[in-house]
Amino acid sequence: MKSGKSPSRGNHRQLGKRDRAILADVIRYRLTTNELIHQRYLPQASINAVTKITSRLTTAGWVQRHTLVGSQLYFVPSRTACRHFALPISRCRPLGLQSLATSLSIAQYCQTESQGYRLVDSGDLELRWPWIPPKLRTIPYAMLPGSDAGQLRPIRVDLGGTPEHVANKCTHDIKLRQQVGGFRALLNERRLMYVVLTSTKIKKDFIKSALQKRNWPDNMRFEVVEIPDLCWLLSL
Repeated sequence: MKSGKSPSRGNHRQLGKRDRAILADVIRYRLTTNELIHQRYLPQASINAVTKITSRLTTAGWVQRHTLVGSQLYFVPSRTACRHFALPISRCRPLGLQSLATSLSIAQYCQTESQGYRLVDSGDLELRWPWIPPKLRTIPYAMLPGSDAGQLRPIRVDLGGTPEHVANKCTHDIKLRQQVGGFRALLNERRLMYVVLTSTKIKKDFIKSALQKRNWPDNMRFEVVEIPDLCWLLSL
């Protein structure tokens, strides 16, 4: 795919507020799509208006487009954007199937939910949860921007395992976090919500049932969310 010309620092200053927000999403979530931009920034406009924006950002050299499925595309930082924002150069390459399913599901959960969650990045961790050890920073977390409550939402994406397998993963994740005083404090204050993203309502119900059969720490709460696009993402 063509990545367009290399953007200059001057071009970066000329980006509009919405362009910068879209680019920030691409960096935070590893990707975006025309559909996500449509829902998030231009719900009243036509999808053609969105494709003009992503075409312009591609031509200007800020994003790199890759094929999602059929005529659908997803956008990642361009090679030049990676250098400009000090990102690993690998971020401009197509995502592997599991990474694509995980990243797109998380982006859809955060960007299309009415609450307006945000995927936690390294800056958020250092500012609000610096006590989380590096080995526990590999799982994604979501937060509510600007929320004084400081609720933290670890996210587990169901990539096709059985409901019991998903429950086992949750058990493992939570046992590790119980060893950290900061996580225990979040539990005690009911500020920890474990999120599971799955593909169908039937799978959602089965996972809920598997979770309910387990013994969890006091105040442990779960949210199981259906992300319909996971069905076809996992079949690619």
